[in-house]
Formats: sequence, C-alpha cells, structure tokens
Amino acid sequence: MSKLIVITDPYPRTLDLIFTKKKLKELKSKYKTITAPKINKKKFYEDNIHKATFIMGQPNLDKKLLSKAKKLKAIINVESNFMDNIDYEYCFQKGIHVIATSPVFSKPVAELALGLTLSLLRDIHNSHKDFLNKTEKYGLEGNLKSSLLSEKKIGLLGYGDLAKALTPLLVPFSRNINVYDPWVPSKIIKDDGFNTISLDNPQRIIRALEICIGTNLPYSSFKGKGKRKRDFESIIVGLNGDRQKIYDRINYRVDLMVKKGLLDEAKKLHPQKSLNALQTVGYKELFLFFDGKITKEYAVEEIKKNTRRFAKRQLTWFKKNTNIMWFDFEADFSDLIKKLEKI
Repeated sequence: MSKLIVITDPYPRTLDLIFTKKKLKELKSKYKTITAPKINKKKFYEDNIHKATFIMGQPNLDKKLLSKAKKLKAIINVESNFMDNIDYEYCFQKGIHVIATSPVFSKPVAELALGLTLSLLRDIHNSHKDFLNKTEKYGLEGNLKSSLLSEKKIGLLGYGDLAKALTPLLVPFSRNINVYDPWVPSKIIKDDGFNTISLDNPQRIIRALEICIGTNLPYSSFKGKGKRKRDFESIIVGLNGDRQKIYDRINYRVDLMVKKGLLDEAKKLHPQKSLNALQTVGYKELFLFFDGKITKEYAVEEIKKNTRRFAKRQLTWFKKNTNIMWFDFEADFSDLIKKLEKI
C-alpha cells in the first residue's frame, strides 16, 4: 500500500524547528513528504495538490486550486493564525479540516499579554526608559500615570485559546471579566464564571481603545466633563440640492478618482486591508477586486452606490439638527451671505 502524501510548506518555519529529529523521522516513515519550493509555488501546487492528503503550512489556496485537491483531508497551519489566503468557506463545504497550532502558543502569549497589561497600567516601560536616561521620578510624581489592575472591569474580545489561558492569570486581580465572542455560546462563557457582553457599536469601542492607548488615561477620565463654554456663537450652514444632481456628481467624482489613480493607491494599501482605518468606501470594494472576487467594473459601480448611500445617511443625520441653515448648493453665493448677515 502506497504512503499518503504530505506537502510540507511551513515557511517561515522549517521542519527541523517544528519537529524533533525522532518525530521528523517518524513522519517520513509513515508518509511520503513533498517539500514546496520557495519560488514558483503557484505552479508547484497546480502540479501537486491533487496528490496531497495533508498540507502542512499556510500557502495561498483559492477555490480553483482547492477544487483539484480531491484527496485533501486537512491543512495544518503551523503559524497559529488564520490569514485570508485560504478559501475557508470552500474547505468547510468540502470537509477539509483547517487545523491551527494555537494551543501550543496560548500560555506563553497569555503571560506576555498580562506582562504588557501591567506595564501599560503601571507605566513600567516609560519608567525604565527614564531610569536609563537618568531622569527617573519617585513618589507621587513617578506614579501619576500609574493605575492598578486589581478590581478593574476587564474586557476580552474573543474567547479562544489565548483568552482561556489568560483568564486564570487575570482572576487573582479581578473577577469582573466580560467577554465578547459571537462564535462561542454564552453558556460556555457563563459556566466558566465570566460575563457576556455585546458590541452594538464596535467602531466606537475601537475608537475608545485608541484614545486610551494614545493618552495613557482610562476612558472614564473623559466622561462626565461638562462642555467648555465658548466665547462665540456657531453658525452652521448646510448645503443641499436636487438628489439626482448630487448622485450624478458622486458618480462623476468616483470616475475622476479612478482616472487620477485610485486603483494604484488602493493597490499599495492592499497588504494592510484588514486594518480598521481601511474599511471604508472606495478601498474595501477595490480590495475585493484585487482578491479576484469581483470585476473592476463591478467594484467601481459598488463604490458609486455605497457613496450615494453614505451621502443619503449624512443628510438624514444632519437634518436632525434644527440649528442648521440649509441652502441649495446652486444658489447665488451673495444671497447666502446676505441671509447670514441678518442673523
């Protein structure tokens, strides 16, 4: 009986880093291993994926390639992450298991996460830098930016291997641990003794985290403060117009952006497409085009459609403000000035 074939492609790791000599010898005795080259990988997989029962690594595997892998049972991800270079939905449909090694790294990373949390709260990293520069501070002055982890309300986004390794380290500091994970049943989280929370506005939460990290201050310190009284009055002017004209201008503007190099701009940002700041109209549609999921023409039409929808939502939002003075954008500018001068 011929041996089952394993394609080994663990880049940037190597087999001797993953296996002991004994285990590597055992692997090669039980299976026929084919090592993927560092170059011309696409052609290699086109020629060999139909032979493989297992793939060890995280190569680019789209639906077209995977459809040739009639014998494939599992993809073993040695990087412990799930990048978007594999068509996971197709794998699920075809019963191809995608396995990660994340449990191996969960405890070391959990300890690192706790250490970094304590460093941020106690400002240890900056104190160390001050010590090296001989500018260290002591007493109250040296602890102005410090905060305790004890009795804090703690939030976890996700309840996977890392979170399950981290929570036992957090419990001695605080049992007020709140977890959000749409993929894990609430009962499992509650049975472990933690609270479940919802993220009705994830963008707002991300923004709050950015403020806390950027200022090194708790979010609560920004709440409850009254608005600063200004020594002037604001006049808010809103421009509106015939909806079809607005939509025509939006369509023209998108065409102009494409002509002026929007695709080249988005192409440079494509490697960072998962960043929150890039989940915007104009980029996300072109990212789908670069990924081969839609055509260029469809992407441009989607940009136009989504921009029109955004403009409509903006108008709806601003019309809630009764203090806005609305003018048609095609109105005579001098008439606008005259009306404002009468206020």
